[in-house]
Amino acid sequence: MKLKGMMNSTMRKPIQFRIILFFGILVGCKGIHAQTRFSVKAADSLDFLLTFDNNPVNNLSLLSLTMDKIASGKHVVKVAIPSKPEIQIEQTLTFKKNTSVFYDIEKSKGIYKLVLKSESTLEIQENTAINQPSTNAAPVQSTNVNVMQDIPTEATNESNGCGAPVLQEEYEAMMAEVNAHFFETKKLETMKQFNQTHCLRVEQLRFMMSNLTLEDNKYDLLKASMDHIYDRDKLKTVEADFFLEKNKARVYQLIQDHP
Repeated sequence: MKLKGMMNSTMRKPIQFRIILFFGILVGCKGIHAQTRFSVKAADSLDFLLTFDNNPVNNLSLLSLTMDKIASGKHVVKVAIPSKPEIQIEQTLTFKKNTSVFYDIEKSKGIYKLVLKSESTLEIQENTAINQPSTNAAPVQSTNVNVMQDIPTEATNESNGCGAPVLQEEYEAMMAEVNAHFFETKKLETMKQFNQTHCLRVEQLRFMMSNLTLEDNKYDLLKASMDHIYDRDKLKTVEADFFLEKNKARVYQLIQDHP
């Protein structure tokens, strides 16, 4: 009987291990879909250093930065302004699942703090060549998952702008390089340089813009790309990618100025 009991106990261990492993994988999978994009911007004279859960994020002071793939929940964020050492910010922020949040560093009631400016749903895009990370790089999560579907590369009679659209392989290689950059300024510069030497479809441009958080950066990318758009008749759809009315007006005027 004792031997039988030992055998039963031994047989149960692999089963228990499988159950634990299953729940571990399940929790891990849920974690993938419970992520947040966190963006911070400061005024010109308030370039900052940011610490996230006691981990330094940037070594050089910046005016804006974006962090992807942050787990939902509470996190301690600290901000230091090297040019103004008297300004020290420490706040505990709560991030919801699958959201994109944007904070400004500004003075409120006599003290500087992180002030929430916008919060939107972040839909995670999976299993696309565009979002495959390069070595040691986190994939960018796009807020626009309906673009980039079977884009033809041959020129058709719908063209009223530049020549034939860029080859999909070249476009995807460029987006992989964008994903390898941590800072939004680097992402923007990579895309601008590419757009100024290639012909793009509007849906390609909109996907690129969806990888940027700051509307000023989106506008900057759009402006730099105006002479390199293949299907210019669809440019008006870009207005929907801007939230602020003043920026929608800027986009409208930009399109009017580049018929």
